[in-house]
Amino acid sequence: ASRITEEQKEHLRAVFEKLVAVEKQGQIAVEEDYQFHLAIIEAANNPLMRDVMNLISDNMIRVLTKNREASRKNELFIADVVAEHRKIYEAIINGKPDEARKAMWQHFQGVKQRHT
Repeated sequence: ASRITEEQKEHLRAVFEKLVAVEKQGQIAVEEDYQFHLAIIEAANNPLMRDVMNLISDNMIRVLTKNREASRKNELFIADVVAEHRKIYEAIINGKPDEARKAMWQHFQGVKQRHT
């Protein structure tokens, strides 16, 4: 949130809007979810984080696919994920790194609770 450029904000905005649109259509937004997280990592402007993402990307996509397919019919799950993503997105776009960190932590906790 503190290092994001205006160009990266525009990219994150576009990725987030596409993610929300696909979710509203009731489709499984695996690729869009992955692209959202990737855009955030790119906005951190930290090459090490990008390298780590590249190492775990195949596993992340498998997990996203499994989780999204399992919860496809659960509207509460989808609403929770959308709300978590929105909090992360808004904190980053508004340049609030502490809120972004907190929102991402809450998202991770939500993922753990929904899939344990």
